Amino acid sequence: MTTRSTTLLKDQVSTSNNELGTIRPFDELNTLLADMQVMRQYLLNFHWNVTGDQFLELHPFFESQYESMNMQVDDLAERIKLLKVWPIGTMALILKHARIVEPGMPLEAREMLRRYLLDLRSMNEHIGLLINSAAKQNDHGTADLLTEILRNQEKSTWKIEMLLQ
Repeated sequence: MTTRSTTLLKDQVSTSNNELGTIRPFDELNTLLADMQVMRQYLLNFHWNVTGDQFLELHPFFESQYESMNMQVDDLAERIKLLKVWPIGTMALILKHARIVEPGMPLEAREMLRRYLLDLRSMNEHIGLLINSAAKQNDHGTADLLTEILRNQEKSTWKIEMLLQ
């Protein structure tokens, strides 16, 4: 997957006459937020629709993953808001700015895991770039939050790799 150049959000919104502002197209934190929201939604879908031999193991696993993603989405959206930028939250904007694409259904349980793993790896790479960019801009709060998100995503990556062995 090709990624856009990394630019954090400060001064990324013009605020003309409305309080919400207008999101510019290369908002990398908002792109990450959109990716995380797409992923959260498809994890919920996986939770609802997983079947087969691994159902008893994967049903609660996917639930824990979308609940964790939900908390991370909220933390990131609040950080974006703290940076004086409007976090994207409408489905239209989420789908417009997300790099991750919702997988088609139905999928076999192992294919759900493989797809989640691929998207996590891509997201982890993107988060690493954002951490470096935030650090270069001395935005330690954003770098710290992104590091926490990355740590959680890396643990999820490890769990899926173990499930797929």
